[in-house]
Amino acid sequence: MREIFIVVTCHRPKPASAQQRGFTLVELMVTIAVLGVIVSMAAPNISQQIASQRVNNSTSILATALKQAKSESAIRRRNIIMEIDSSDKTITVKDGSNEIVEYQLNSASSVKIAPVAQTEITFTPNQRVDFKSTNAANTANTVTYTLCDTNTNVTPKQITVNAIANISTQTAGSCP
Repeated sequence: MREIFIVVTCHRPKPASAQQRGFTLVELMVTIAVLGVIVSMAAPNISQQIASQRVNNSTSILATALKQAKSESAIRRRNIIMEIDSSDKTITVKDGSNEIVEYQLNSASSVKIAPVAQTEITFTPNQRVDFKSTNAANTANTVTYTLCDTNTNVTPKQITVNAIANISTQTAGSCP
C-alpha cells in the first residue's frame, strides 16, 4: 500500500505596509472638491435664513411691545406710550415719564414708520389709540411699521396699528 501525504500550507496575509494604508492624494482632492461645491451651494441660503430670522425676531419684539402697551393701559387705567427710537434701535413702553420696559432691536434690523412723524403712539384705557397726542399729522388713524434687514433679499414684515388698537402682522412692504 502506498501512503499519500497531503501537505496543506496556510499563508497568513501580510500586514499592509506603510505605503498601502490610507487614502491617495487624488481621493482626498476629489473629496475636498465635492465638499467645496456643497458648501458653496448652502452658504447663501444659510445667510438668507439668518436674515429672515432677524426680521421675524424684530417683528416679534415690536408686536410684543405694542401688545404690552395696550394691556398696561387697561390694567393701569392710564395712557401708556410706546416709543421707537430709530437711531439706537430701542422700543420703550412708558407710563408718562416712567419707563415700564425697554426692548432692543437687532443692529441689522431697521424700522420704517408710516406716517414718518409717528415715532410714538398712545394707548388709552378704553382700548383706543390716540394719534393726536404725538403732534403728528396722522389723518388715516393708522400706523404701519415695516421691519427690514440689511440683507435686502429678505421679505420685510409689517405691523399695523389702527385707532381701535387692533395690532396686525403681515408679510408685506418694501425696504429702501
